[in-house]
Amino acid sequence: MDNWSVQEDGIHVQLQVPCTQGTHPIEVCVTYEGKLRLVDNPCQRLGVFTRMTDLQCQSSFRRMQIRLLREVLVPVTFGLAKPAEERYRQLYEAIHGALATQALHQFPKAQWLSLALNGTVPGILEASQKYPLSRWGLWAQCVLLHRIAQGDDGLSPLFGQGIPLRFVEALLAHELADALVRIGSPSVPVLIQRLKDEDSDVRKAACSALGKLGDPSAIPALIEALKGRDRDVPRAACDALVQIGSAAVPALIKAATSNPSPSARCGACEALGKLGDPAAIPALIKALKDRGGYLLKDSDSLYRDAYMRVCEKASEALGELGDPSAVPALIKAAGDPSDRVRPAAYSALVRIGKPAVPVLIDALKDRSRYVRRRACFALGELGDPSAVPALIQTLKGRSKRVRKAACEALGKLGDLSAVPALIQALKDEDSGVRKAACWALGKLGDPSAVPALIQALKGSNSDVCRKAWWALRSLNTCSDVPTLVAALESSDSWVRQEACEALDKLGDPSAVPALIQALKDEDSGVRKAACWALGKLGDPSAVPALIQALEDRNWDMRRAACEALGKLGDPSAVPALIQALKDEDSWVRMVACEVLGKLGDPSAVPALIQALKDEHSWVREAARKALKRLGWQEAAG
Repeated sequence: MDNWSVQEDGIHVQLQVPCTQGTHPIEVCVTYEGKLRLVDNPCQRLGVFTRMTDLQCQSSFRRMQIRLLREVLVPVTFGLAKPAEERYRQLYEAIHGALATQALHQFPKAQWLSLALNGTVPGILEASQKYPLSRWGLWAQCVLLHRIAQGDDGLSPLFGQGIPLRFVEALLAHELADALVRIGSPSVPVLIQRLKDEDSDVRKAACSALGKLGDPSAIPALIEALKGRDRDVPRAACDALVQIGSAAVPALIKAATSNPSPSARCGACEALGKLGDPAAIPALIKALKDRGGYLLKDSDSLYRDAYMRVCEKASEALGELGDPSAVPALIKAAGDPSDRVRPAAYSALVRIGKPAVPVLIDALKDRSRYVRRRACFALGELGDPSAVPALIQTLKGRSKRVRKAACEALGKLGDLSAVPALIQALKDEDSGVRKAACWALGKLGDPSAVPALIQALKGSNSDVCRKAWWALRSLNTCSDVPTLVAALESSDSWVRQEACEALDKLGDPSAVPALIQALKDEDSGVRKAACWALGKLGDPSAVPALIQALEDRNWDMRRAACEALGKLGDPSAVPALIQALKDEDSWVRMVACEVLGKLGDPSAVPALIQALKDEHSWVREAARKALKRLGWQEAAG
C-alpha cells in the first residue's frame, strides 16, 4: 500500500522521522503552492513530558521544508538519483508516484501542475508567475529551462523576452546553480549577466555555475568579478577560472600584471598558482616585485592590504609552480617588512626545494638583515648540509636575530661539524642566541657539548638555563650524577629543583653532600625536593641537616623534613621531632606525630599525650594512632 495520497490541498505523505526513542511516523502535505505543511505529529498529542521529543520532530520537519526543492523536486524533475536519507527518499518516491497519476486533474488547485506535466507552456508559465519563489514555481522553471536545453524550439524565443532571466535569478537565490549546470550552455549568457547582480549570493552562485559549465566565453566576466570587495565572490570567481582550465591562462596572466584592481591581480595570481602553467612564472615574478603600492606612507590602508595580498598570492603561486628562476625574487620578498608577504615567500622557497639552496646561501651575505634571516630559516627547513659552512660564518654577523636564526638552522641540519661554533655561540652577548644555541646542541646530540651546557646552566638568564637543561636531558646526561650535581648550581630555581628530583630517581648515595647543601637553597621548592631525595636515599649523614631543616621558615619544607626523617628512621631525630609537635602549623604537627609513632621511641609518649589536646582534630587523631603504635592502649582509647 502506498504511503501517499493526492488530495484537494496537496500530496499527503506518511514519513518515518527520527525521534528521541527511535523513529515514528508523521504526516506531511506538499501543497500546490509549493509549501511543506505538517499535518500530524504524534509527539504533539502526548503532553508536556514529551516537549523535547516534539522539538526534535519540529527541527527535522524544518530541515525538510528548507531542503524540499534541492533534495526532492529537482531530482524528480531531472531524473537524478534518489536521496540517500530515508525521509527524503520517501518524499521523492511519493511525489514521483503522485505526478505519474491522473489524480491531479480532479483538483482545481493542481490543474496548472497537470498542464506543466503535459508539456503545455501556459501551465509552466502559470506556475512560474503565480508562485515565482515557491518550491513548485521553481520546479516549473527548472522544467522550462530543461526543455529549452533539450532543444525545444517552441520555447527558445522566451529567452528573448527576458523570462528566463527572472527564472535564473530565483534559482540562484535558492542555491540551485547545479540545476543550471545541467541545462548547459543556454544558461551561460544569463549567468554572465547575473555576475553584476546586487545580491552577493547570486553573484557567488553564478561564478560557481560558470566554473562547472567551463565555457571560455565567461572568462572576461569572471576576471571582472575578481574585483569585488566581498571576498566570497572573488574567491568563487577564482575557483571558476581554475575549473575552466588552461583556456583562462592568457587572460589571467594579463590580469596579474596589468589589471588596475589589486583585488583582481590577487585573484589572478591565486588562480595561476592553482593552474600550474609554467608560462605564468614571469608574470607572477613581476607581480611579486611590484610592492611599492603598499609601502607608500600616505596609501589608504585598504589599498596597502590589497597590494600585500597580491604579493602574498604571487609568492604562494610561485611556490606551487616550483621553478628555481623565481628564487631571487622570493628571497627579496622574504625580507619584506610585511608580516603577510614574508611567511608566504619563505614557504614558497621551502616548496621549491634544493634548487633554491645556492641562491639562499648567497642571500646570507645580503645587506638586509630581513633577507639574511629568512634565508637561514629556509636553509634549515631544506636540510642541505652544503649550507653548514655559510651558516657557521653567519654566526659572526652583527644582527642578533640573524645569529639566532643561524643557530636554529644548524640544529635542524644535524651536521656535527657545527658543534664547535654552537658551543662558542653559548657565550654570545644576546640571550636569544644563547638559547637557540642550547636548542641546536640538544638536537645535534654531541656529548662534547656537555661541559659548555653545564656552564650555561650557571648563567643569569632563566630561559637560557632551562633550554640548557633541556639540551642536557636530550643528550641523556640526566642519569649522570656529576652533571646533576653541577645543575644544582644553576642560577634558575626550576633547573635546581629538576636536578634534585632527577637525583631522587637515580638513588645514588654520592649525591648526598650536594643535596644536603641544597637544603640551604633560597627557593623553597628546591629545598623541599632535596628533602624528598635525601629521605629516599636513606643516608644517616643527612640527619643533622634535616633536623636543622625543621626550623625552616616555610611550613611545607618543615613537613617534608619530618617525612624525610621518618624514612631515615634515625632515633637521634626524636628530640627534634618532639619539638616539632609544638610547631605553629597543624600539618607539621600531624606529620611529626605520625613519624614519632613510626620510630617507636617511648620517650615521645608524654609529648604525644599532650598532643591529644591539640585544637585540630587531624593532629589529635594522628597522636592517638602514634600512641597506639607505642602500646598505650588506654590513652588511645
